[in-house]
Parts: sequence; C-alpha cells; structure tokens
Amino acid sequence: MSLVGILTEKRTSADVDRRSTIAIEWCDPLIWIEPVPIELYRALTLAGSPSFQVSDHLDKALTEPGKLYDRCCSERYVGIYTLAALAPVVRHVLNRAGFSVNEVGGPARPLAPPQPVYLDPTGVVDHVLLDLVQHHDRGLIRYAPTVVNVARLIAQVAVAWPEKTLAVVASQTDRAQHLPQALRGLLPCVSLVTDEDRPALRERVVVTTDTGLDRAASCPAPGAPNDGPSAFDMVFALDALEFVGGSGLKWLITASNIRLYGLLASDVKPSRLQRDLIDAVFGFPEAVIPGHGDRVRPVCVVHYSIDSNLKMPQQPVGPTYRTAIDWRGAALQPVLLQIATAFSEDRRSELAELLPGI
Repeated sequence: MSLVGILTEKRTSADVDRRSTIAIEWCDPLIWIEPVPIELYRALTLAGSPSFQVSDHLDKALTEPGKLYDRCCSERYVGIYTLAALAPVVRHVLNRAGFSVNEVGGPARPLAPPQPVYLDPTGVVDHVLLDLVQHHDRGLIRYAPTVVNVARLIAQVAVAWPEKTLAVVASQTDRAQHLPQALRGLLPCVSLVTDEDRPALRERVVVTTDTGLDRAASCPAPGAPNDGPSAFDMVFALDALEFVGGSGLKWLITASNIRLYGLLASDVKPSRLQRDLIDAVFGFPEAVIPGHGDRVRPVCVVHYSIDSNLKMPQQPVGPTYRTAIDWRGAALQPVLLQIATAFSEDRRSELAELLPGI
C-alpha cells in the first residue's frame, strides 16, 4: 500500500521521543493512537484524496485534503483516530521508525467453522470465500463477472453461518431492487429496504442501498435487537469502489462489531489512489474467485543453469511438452525435453541427476 502524501501537521519528529511507547487502542471500527510521530502523519495522508472525520461533526467534511485520520488534542493528550483496517500499516510504520507499541484490544476473533453449504445439486462451494469470511473481519472479494454469480456468493455465506444477519449494500436503487429476486431463488427469506421499499419486519438477509443502511437497521427483526448501525453482523458492499466513494464510509464509522466485505469485479482496475482507499476501508485480506468452486494457485518457478554438454536423452518425447519449452538454445532442447518428461512422470531420481542440488 502506498500511503504517502503531503504532510499537513505542524508537529516535528522531535515531538515524540524515540524511546516512547505508542499506544494503540481498538474501538472498532476505529483505532486510537497516542502519541503520534511525524512518520505516521505522513503515512496516513494521501495527496488529492477525500477526507473523513470520525470523532466529532460527522456531517462535515474536513477542509484539509487527503487525511486518513482525525486528530484530537487537549491539555492531556494528542492523538488520532483512523480506521481499524489500517492497523497493519500503523504497526509497520511504527516498528520501522523504532517505536515500541502497546496494543490494547484487537480485531474480531475468527468465526466458528462454516456449516455445510448446499444450494443446489451441483454441490459447488467457494471455499476461498468462506475462508476469508471465517478468519478475517474485513476483506475484498475479486470475482470474474462473466462466470461468477454474486447472489450465489452472498447465499453461501448466509447458509454457512445461519445465526448471522447480513446486509447487502448497493450504491444504486435499481441494482438493489434486482438482487433480492436472485437471492430468493437460493435463500428462503430476503428483505429489500430502499426509499420506496420498507417492510414491516426485516429478514435475516437484507438488501439495501448505502443511503438506506440506517433505515434498514431501524426496521424491526423477529428475535433480534434493533440497535441501529450494529444491527447487522456482516455487511457486503456489492461494489467496493462505489462504497468508499459514497455515503457508506460515513455509515461505517458509526457502526461497531461488524464484519465488512467488499466485492469488486476482476475487470475493474482501480487507480493507485482508489486502491489505497479500498484498502483503508476493507483491509488487506483478499479472496480471488475466477469461477465458482475454483481458486487461484501461485505458479512456482525454479531457475537453474544447465550445462549444454549434458548427456542427450535416451527416449524421444512427444509434442505435448514442446509447447512449454523455450527453444532459443538448440543445444539444450534434448535436455529440457528430458527434464519435462521427468517432471510429468514424477521420476525423482532422474530429476536429481539432471538438476543436482534442487
């Protein structure tokens, strides 16, 4: 994350002794930091980005651009609030600057293991999604829009944790109005809450807009407390980029103990600044879903120098493996073919002879 920008505070590095211990106190969805060295002000400032205020006057935007923190001071203390998702950045900056850290509280604990998910006879489950939700209270979900059904992703989480309440947030009313129908084909009870739609009772899964979150939370629910922004256990933003640019951020700052996840189509390419803002709200954990039931696996590559005087392979190799070989070195062609064959047939003793030391 490239949280580097223009310094707007007047404090200097001499204000905080390097031997000081920096206190970080969790008050989800924020963290309080005191005292604040200049390195942290720099790291939490973005040139040209919108600002937010978290402690007072939530309805007023700060005039200083780019601050990802809110500074509070009195005769007894000088500190800042920032979003809890930025805690890894704060720790990294403080440790690199040589400060010791005393952290009180922490992120939400992992959820219990998910219940078995069965939505249809195919039995396909996106385990990478369920792993993200179970182990992280913030996260970004990148998905292939042409082959991944967003309603199916939401339904899997609802089935996996049947005791949790979910709010699905769309930035546009028309998109919010279309999603419940798709969800009701997978889940028994789904509510829609918008400016035009407000049910007498809300179900466990609610679809709403970023401007309708407060209205959705205020709707009574059978057997559930009506406790304002914290009425939901999980919130899913249908478009993470639109969420951070809309009124969803202001709502988030007033909510506590909520697991927050943003969805973003894989063909959307956020700018560097947009990616920083997404990370600031949804954190750094990320799940990539190229297709239902699929997961992206890293490709491991070994670089090894091969002597062109190695012995020629004894057996010919078919054209299947030729497409994966760089033919620029004609003298190495037979050796590379032999290595490819040994890999494909798991002939480890032969590989040990061809590539000693690996």
